[in-house]
Amino acid sequence: MKKLLFILGFGFFIPLLVISNTSLDADPPQVYIEVPDEVPADTPFNLTLSASEPVTYTIKYAGLELTEVAQNYTLSLLAAEGLQTLEVSAMDGSKNQSSYSYEVYGIATLKASMSLSESVVAGSPTSIKVAWPADGLQPSSVAVYVNGVLEPLYQKGNEAIALAGIPLGSPSQTVPVQAVLADSYGRTVTLNKQLTVVADEREVENLNLTETTYSVVTAEAQEREREALDGAYQSARTRPLPLWREPFVIPIEGRMTSGYGTPRRYISGGNVSFHTGADIAAPQGTPIRASNDGVVLISNFYPIKGGLTVIDHGASVFSFYFHQSKFLVQVGDTVKRGQIIGEVGTTGLSTGPHLHWEMQINGVPTNPLDWVDKLLP
Repeated sequence: MKKLLFILGFGFFIPLLVISNTSLDADPPQVYIEVPDEVPADTPFNLTLSASEPVTYTIKYAGLELTEVAQNYTLSLLAAEGLQTLEVSAMDGSKNQSSYSYEVYGIATLKASMSLSESVVAGSPTSIKVAWPADGLQPSSVAVYVNGVLEPLYQKGNEAIALAGIPLGSPSQTVPVQAVLADSYGRTVTLNKQLTVVADEREVENLNLTETTYSVVTAEAQEREREALDGAYQSARTRPLPLWREPFVIPIEGRMTSGYGTPRRYISGGNVSFHTGADIAAPQGTPIRASNDGVVLISNFYPIKGGLTVIDHGASVFSFYFHQSKFLVQVGDTVKRGQIIGEVGTTGLSTGPHLHWEMQINGVPTNPLDWVDKLLP
């Protein structure tokens, strides 16, 4: 009887254990999940899973499905753009399953476009615009390169404007234009276009200046003027934004005596150099007007350039006025478009009263007539 009771007791004991284990196995596995709710699109993010027991994970995200047997599991997923659903299921050895669903928002990459002229003549200015939606992700930085050269630019609303001067003497060629935008997540977008440069080929103009007239051109004089300009450019770096709000104007009315970009030889047998401005003849004392708003960087006499005024218009744009007989502004003055800044003369390397007028971008001469009546070239 005791044996029977023992057997019965044993017989009753086993089912109780089985029932108890079955009850435990019916519980789905618990999973701790770490996943970001927002992540930059096209960049990897980590999904971390930790279950209460070894399980078979099934993960679905943006068209991707994968499985993995593990208890603790971390994987890297490439973020898809827009609102995506991340599904995670975990199945234990008893086929008990738990499922989880999360929404992960993939922040879109920058959407940008670049516009520029199809072609430009050597020695001319040009502008490149890079734009992006005002209501979209904004860039943290923008850079524009023309033929590999980083060009100055400024931002205006949801666009960046780069100004470039195509050097005088450039041959006919196609040069690359590249814009590189970065966002606050470290992602970059690169835009590429081509710009056709058309050579400006002209015959050399022989001026045949007398030795007395040309005697002002010395190494010392050239160095002095170069140092003055270098110092002016350094101070101009504090004004990266344009100071002008209206189109540029021509400084004086008169007869064009020597055009911009002409290759010239000053004395017989001398070197050939390009004329980097436009010469406009006018009577001595004719008022000279600022071509646009700006700040006076230089107002002084020099051996070659004569009475020289340089105006910084911001955004690396400068206007130059040579051979003046009189100054009516001083360094540091703020001038307005059309304001009288000096008077025509024949100082420096000059054979008669005239104004040599230059427009430069970041130290590169450009055709000044291409600026007249325009906000941007």
